[in-house]
Amino acid sequence: MFGEGMKPDSIIITTVLQVCASLSMRKVREAHANSFRAGFADSQTVGNVVLDAYAKCGSIESAFKTFKSLVEKNVVTGIQ
Repeated sequence: MFGEGMKPDSIIITTVLQVCASLSMRKVREAHANSFRAGFADSQTVGNVVLDAYAKCGSIESAFKTFKSLVEKNVVTGIQ
């Protein structure tokens, strides 16, 4: 999409991250970087999916770093 000059929305980013979580940590890192490029660095929804993707890949350290970086936390992120 970036190569064609198109900007993905948050739904596309979250879907790609969910798929990448079932593939590999490398793919999750790439999708996470692309979420920044698309302008979703501060998105709570995308942040929650990134956290979940890292956890599913077994990278608890990356999941925790993502958790700490979230500006707002909600029930999905584990804070009520």
